[in-house]
Amino acid sequence: MHPGELTLVRLIGQGRWQHPFHEHANHVRVLARDGNLLLSPPTNPSDPTSTLPAGPLMFTTTTTPGMTMDGIFYWTGRVTQLGRVRT
Repeated sequence: MHPGELTLVRLIGQGRWQHPFHEHANHVRVLARDGNLLLSPPTNPSDPTSTLPAGPLMFTTTTTPGMTMDGIFYWTGRVTQLGRVRT
């Protein structure tokens, strides 16, 4: 993976407990939960079909047993040894 690339990520909750998944120093835009696409409000109020995928931008995602989450991961490549984004 190279800085600036987008990667589709699917997290699948397995096991018995919730599990936080941390994307080091970057965020994931959540697109769907359990196969249900998350959409923004219509960009044009007179056209209800003018929606875009727009779930939350998350630094740490938490999955529970049986849950799936799809998202777009954008890696900036700007990370320090402590996992902090350089500015």
